[in-house]
Amino acid sequence: MIARGLFVLGGVQFTTDPLTYEQTWPRRYSTHATIGGKVTIEDFGRGAQDLVLHLADDGNFIDETCAAALDGLFAQRGMTFEFSDWYGTTGTAFITEFELAESHLRGWYAYDMTLAVRTLTALRGAPYTGA
Repeated sequence: MIARGLFVLGGVQFTTDPLTYEQTWPRRYSTHATIGGKVTIEDFGRGAQDLVLHLADDGNFIDETCAAALDGLFAQRGMTFEFSDWYGTTGTAFITEFELAESHLRGWYAYDMTLAVRTLTALRGAPYTGA
């Protein structure tokens, strides 16, 4: 296991960093067919609330204390939590999905988590000024 532990969510420092760390940040736009076979595209860009983070252990398990703390965060209804990663991205997020399973190593847990970002204060170490 690779044990950096630089991802923090709701004050819980991950025992190890996730090996899967995917950022999905779709652009908001719409297309409209117009007269004469043309198409108009309205581009609204992307805002902090469009960002989704997917984290998974992929064999880089978390310990029992971290697993219990994250499960406790997920159990809280309607809450958002501050997060930070090793790239210098910080903000708040809502946990939309969290799966936890005991691994083959006693006291170590596999996990898969999805976060819906609500706000960003920094993106890759720079102040975030977007919408």
